[in-house]
Amino acid sequence: MKQNESVLENAWLSLAKKTLKDREWESICSQTLDSIKIEPLYWKGAAPSLFTRTHRSSPYSEQPWRIALIPEDFSSYQRDGEEARFLYLHENIDASPYLENIRKKDSYFFIKQPSLNLASFLQKYASLQMKGIIGSDPLGEYYASASFLLEKAYDELLPLFYIDREESRKLLIVDASTYEQDGATVTQQLASAIAVACDYIDAFAKRGISPEKTAQKIAFTFSISNEFFQEIAKIRAFRTLWIHLLECFHITNSTSIFPHIHAKTSSRNKTAYMTYTNLLRTTTESLSALLGGVDSLYIEPYERNSPLGVRMALNLHHILYYETGISCVLDGGGGSYYLENLTAEFAEKAWSHFQTIEKDGGMANTLKKGTWQREIAIIHEKEQREIQKGNITIVGTTDYINGTENPSLFILNENRRAFPYEKLRSSILATLPPSKRHITLLLLHKEQEEITFFSRIFTSVGFTVQESAVLSTVEDLKSFLKEDFSPFYILCGKNELYQQFDLPSVFQFDKRIVFALDEVPRKSSLFLCKEEDILSKLALFIETLKGDEACTKDLPSKNRS
Repeated sequence: MKQNESVLENAWLSLAKKTLKDREWESICSQTLDSIKIEPLYWKGAAPSLFTRTHRSSPYSEQPWRIALIPEDFSSYQRDGEEARFLYLHENIDASPYLENIRKKDSYFFIKQPSLNLASFLQKYASLQMKGIIGSDPLGEYYASASFLLEKAYDELLPLFYIDREESRKLLIVDASTYEQDGATVTQQLASAIAVACDYIDAFAKRGISPEKTAQKIAFTFSISNEFFQEIAKIRAFRTLWIHLLECFHITNSTSIFPHIHAKTSSRNKTAYMTYTNLLRTTTESLSALLGGVDSLYIEPYERNSPLGVRMALNLHHILYYETGISCVLDGGGGSYYLENLTAEFAEKAWSHFQTIEKDGGMANTLKKGTWQREIAIIHEKEQREIQKGNITIVGTTDYINGTENPSLFILNENRRAFPYEKLRSSILATLPPSKRHITLLLLHKEQEEITFFSRIFTSVGFTVQESAVLSTVEDLKSFLKEDFSPFYILCGKNELYQQFDLPSVFQFDKRIVFALDEVPRKSSLFLCKEEDILSKLALFIETLKGDEACTKDLPSKNRS
């Protein structure tokens, strides 16, 4: 349909707002964890630049993304074509057993090694003439351990700039996924990546290496999470930031120096329960990465140590390449008003973060003082609060729960969004027998938002939940408790109702009852509040039940606990 170009933005907004009837426009807007406003309608966005949109000279059909595989996945892939082989050996994998069996020279690799071992590693395997990313992330090691000898690492890496014969090989890896795994927002990840790269250029400039040469030796790794459009915009914003950084170093041919951009699907949003949902998550994450324009991609299997999981991850690469059409076009999201605005906002806010880091003395100094770690921790805690409040959904964990599952917790990353729920659910399953995993909500009011909140929380950690009718008086409450045989109760009401009925004094010795208030009157495991860390309080509550046979012994009949 041909657009009427005389229609102005306010006319579009006016039409859109008419559909809201009595609701305010702000009610359908949202915010990212970065406090960037997401609106339901976008007008003309930021003018897309060449470097925001793509650094590739041709579509993926001409220059396919490299399929990254860790060693245990690789045997399943060899029959599918050696030309795309890209062995992904991160720092937690010992490369030696796999490289000893490599027959073909000129193989392409992503091998991350500790900084102090890289020179000897490259010398040991020099005959393989390995291409790709064979490098270290000194600041990543410093981020993991404050005792890491950063300056010594730079000194150890310096000779490689002179003796490395593979001109295209990357020696420095900026692993922004490290920060994402700890809970960093999109703009914090971008700022971390640029700040680390800046530190590397500065560190080696002091050692006689030109900024241009150092920039040519840097590769980047990003984790791709579940916010589909935000993750596309993240990769696009990075390219703008990278060019801007190089221009700050007065590198004349900055537009021709592009690092290898590697992506991997995030483990932060993966779940131990309903693991097949992880396959669906990696599908959207992979599509985000490729629409953003990455050079290589590692898709984590939806279940580790599962041949089916490995095979599905590999087939996902093939489906995206052969069946979606994204391989046939450069930057399929380019020109979208929403994406261009989001890209520009991410780049602007990330650059602001970067400037703050630089004023603090650079990334190494910021990490030394713990400033950046605290900033990320604040966001991580904020995100957990939003999940607990129900503002962020984790399918299979906080919503749409399969209550019959009892898997082993095989996903190790404790910073995963679902981990607090899974840990508590595991504890409850181990502590309470099936007959004691039932809770009745005792309703002293009709406010559905509060009722839904507490029902959602208890369901997410392994309880089955039912609701009583509204109980208007203490007599109604006592009468209900005489006739009901639930092992535990959550007394849901407002503070004034507790004061009016003097409920704490009436039920203070009844371990079956937990009070749920709008405000917590004092520190106690018996009081829960929507605004507090309710999972920690629940964990404490479960601990108080351990060893209490009346609360934890399985009962064959409906007797009082």
